[in-house]
Amino acid sequence: MHRGYPDPCVQMHKGDTMHKGHTSGMNVAGEALICDDLLFSLALMLGPLGIWRLQMLSIRVRRVISIEALPQLRKVWASDSGHEDTRLVDLVRAASPSFSTHEQKVLLQACGRCLLLNPGSSLVADDSGQTTLTWAAEYALEDLLGLLLGPVSGTSSEVQAALQIRESNGWYPLFRAAWGGRTGCIKLILAANGNPEGLDGRYSPLMSAARWGHQDAVSLLLDARASPTRKNRFGEDAGMLARGQGHTSVVQLLKQAVETAESTGDDTSAHVAEDEWRNEVNSRRARHTLGPGWVALGKDFYIQ
Repeated sequence: MHRGYPDPCVQMHKGDTMHKGHTSGMNVAGEALICDDLLFSLALMLGPLGIWRLQMLSIRVRRVISIEALPQLRKVWASDSGHEDTRLVDLVRAASPSFSTHEQKVLLQACGRCLLLNPGSSLVADDSGQTTLTWAAEYALEDLLGLLLGPVSGTSSEVQAALQIRESNGWYPLFRAAWGGRTGCIKLILAANGNPEGLDGRYSPLMSAARWGHQDAVSLLLDARASPTRKNRFGEDAGMLARGQGHTSVVQLLKQAVETAESTGDDTSAHVAEDEWRNEVNSRRARHTLGPGWVALGKDFYIQ
């Protein structure tokens, strides 16, 4: 596996490690199988997760069972009627932010198996514009999100394109992570070259994090060069939204960021031109949707 991304098989716990002699014997046997060109027969017998676990045998085996070998391996697995297609977005949506460690491990293994079988399946949006990235960010499933953003899921450009998919209600993965203060997920999305400014809309990820008082999330986005001076239609920036909710520490953090930008001439603000309101009624309703809970926000909270 590429360093920095979770193994879709999930490595064994320390208590599950094998005896050294037994492990050495498996290494020799595993390498013999690879050298004898029996990889594809073995792949058919062990299935996606089983074959991927063989990477732990040795560096030599890991070189053979790699991302580059997946296209051929998938042809083998596709011939096995026992492997059924699974809609990953439905699988992850059914998860929960309160999942136990064991439940998260099971989910990670299931998603890893699906990705090994169907490349790019995690990046395909459903009818609502939601992908597995949507729900991994919403539920703060960091290990899963790391897998979904990794090379098993797709190329770097494909992952970046998926991060730009807007849901029917205007949300997208980075906005969801910022809204909930999911700092681990924000780090992963930014590391995958997600745009810290987010998509065009009335409220940026930074504004969202500031309004809810998520100081660590605000700090991460500022470090990624999100603009602290970007304003919405009502002339509100992130600092004003935080001040209105009494988040004094966040206000101070944003104030320092604005002062630094002004003193260095490094203000990267890209004031986003926003669409006109649909009508006056919707405008008034959207103006008062900053209370608790995102369901009440409605479409007009975002650009459509």
